[in-house]
Amino acid sequence: MNFGANARGMGAIAAEMIYQFEDFKLDTDRHELTKAGASLAVEPQVFALLELLVSNPDRMIPKDEIIEKVWNGRIVSDGSLNTRIRSLRKTLEDDGRQQRLIKTHHGQGFRFVGNPKTEGHSSEASASEEQTALALPDRPSIAVLPFDNMSPDPEQEFLADGMCEDILTALSKDPQLFVIARNSTFKYKGQAVDVREVGRELGVAYVLEGSVRSSGERLRITAQLIDARTGEHIWAERYDRQREDIFALQDQMTRQIVSELLGELITTNDQAKIWVGGTENFDAWQAVVRATALVATMERARMIEAVRLLETAIEFDPLYASAHVVLANAHFHFAINGWSDDPTESLAAIAKHAKLALDIDPTEPLATALLSFIALASGDLDEADRLATSAAQLGPDIIANIIMVAMVFVYVDRFDAATKLTNHALRLSPIARTTISTTAAFVFTSSDDFNAALRHAESLLGDDPHNLNGLVAAIISHQKLGQTGDAAQYVDRLLRAFPEFAIERYLASRFLATHPVGERSRSALLAAGLHA
Repeated sequence: MNFGANARGMGAIAAEMIYQFEDFKLDTDRHELTKAGASLAVEPQVFALLELLVSNPDRMIPKDEIIEKVWNGRIVSDGSLNTRIRSLRKTLEDDGRQQRLIKTHHGQGFRFVGNPKTEGHSSEASASEEQTALALPDRPSIAVLPFDNMSPDPEQEFLADGMCEDILTALSKDPQLFVIARNSTFKYKGQAVDVREVGRELGVAYVLEGSVRSSGERLRITAQLIDARTGEHIWAERYDRQREDIFALQDQMTRQIVSELLGELITTNDQAKIWVGGTENFDAWQAVVRATALVATMERARMIEAVRLLETAIEFDPLYASAHVVLANAHFHFAINGWSDDPTESLAAIAKHAKLALDIDPTEPLATALLSFIALASGDLDEADRLATSAAQLGPDIIANIIMVAMVFVYVDRFDAATKLTNHALRLSPIARTTISTTAAFVFTSSDDFNAALRHAESLLGDDPHNLNGLVAAIISHQKLGQTGDAAQYVDRLLRAFPEFAIERYLASRFLATHPVGERSRSALLAAGLHA
């Protein structure tokens, strides 16, 4: 599995090298492990552990050094370390009895005994990466990293994720701040990171990191705001609270962070704007946190489970705006991806829950954007344009909102505005761009920027070779660029993955059957040899 930039927080463990042993190849620059040329899925901490061991084949690595470099010195049990070792051995088809590649020094540490051969990456590549470093925005910029779950129970992970998610969303509502999207920050989950490297990768000046420990009804939460340019701690705090105090605590932490970043105390009225749409019901909040993570996977089976959780959250608290918004968004994905058995029912569910969210919080941006999509589907382009424009103003840095608005702008022939929003979304999420690249491929294909569309199509297909949106965008782009041979190759790939593919069904599922954009797509797909 190729982790790309998201694993580079642990890149200081070894120089950027390619290590070869047996028929495995470990590329520390691309953060990829392959076997006989096939990419292997490796958890980030397991990858970091392998990188540390392979880069030091001449010595036994003590447990303390492994914890310091892989977990950044955090408190880690022997059980956690041994679990990662077992996972690594399984990936390498080794085991504790054979110890063909990883030798255990009982009670002391581990050593890699696979005799790796090495080759370096060119300095030209490093220079090129340095030249393309992201410039800092013209306002205080921050990345909120996933909080560590310090509780022994992995089921408590939702507490850490939920706190991080809520703080990130709250900060995103402040127009004076530039806040990196969850898509990118959650790619660092479970990793020991160098905040200065994170700052360079994401193009931000500040990083917030923290941890959550749950014991019965008690919570211990730590948080650190760090200057990513220098590594200096700007602000740090530890909180010991009852579990039911978590919402007030999130409120307090957000106020402190904003005050540090902007140099002024946030007012009660400002804070009310940030937290409208929240809940005081812990069970409802927990269900939405779990559902949000499932929706982010963009997988139909997990989206079904997300809908169930969100309906439960609304039973706990019918006035929880965020629950209605996330539920409406889940139904949107059923509609737009052709997953729904009854698209009319999905559209009705989007409208119902988006309107309920706006009844609770009239300034909710994603609910407004979702209603613009409903107006679009009903053929009211003026209303779709009005609502999309309003959504863009209400949530200019909320990633799900702006990519939906960008898509609606294409349908109402505002291609320049769609392109501008798409580029802004790409800057808000420098890594982990699957959802954004899907929108980007659509926007750039629709606006006849086929080279840009092709870059995003190839990005989608790099993550998922069977991504339907990526395949269609690649066919259209190559066909429009006159590269008919390349288009034909992608047609073959699409039909192998989707033998029942039909142009009209695809366009209808995206409400393009009678739209000029759909007509241009239809002509390109027909010319490439696909069936209507």
